[in-house]
Amino acid sequence: MKVWCCKCHREVEAELVGGMTLYPRRPESWNDKYYQCPHCLNYGLAQNFGGVWKPKAYIASPELRAERNRLHNLFDPLWKNSDHPNASRTGWYKYMSIGMRKGDDYEFHFGHLCSFKECKAAEKLIKKIYRKQGLKMPKELL
Repeated sequence: MKVWCCKCHREVEAELVGGMTLYPRRPESWNDKYYQCPHCLNYGLAQNFGGVWKPKAYIASPELRAERNRLHNLFDPLWKNSDHPNASRTGWYKYMSIGMRKGDDYEFHFGHLCSFKECKAAEKLIKKIYRKQGLKMPKELL
């Protein structure tokens, strides 16, 4: 399947591999699937949509995946723990889409951040949300 590789800066014919291939010592990951770039060997998570495995995230280096995860973990409490009426998951993802200048019809996804520059822009928006909502800023954002 054609998947965007952030490291190679192009679409590649990625191979669907099992978690056992990438994480042989982590049995809890053996049932997971990933799309792996044949050139740089980086990978991105795949998801089963009605019996068809599709990319859930663009292929990225370990460092970029870690940064995406860090941002995602800082973002989730905004909608999970908020009692603000406008703090819905859908609403904040829409805010991220517009703030990242992807447009109204784009559905924001942390797995689609392709560079550290894009991650920095997303982090800036997350900080803005914390400030707007009057929430205590996590130390990772200070």
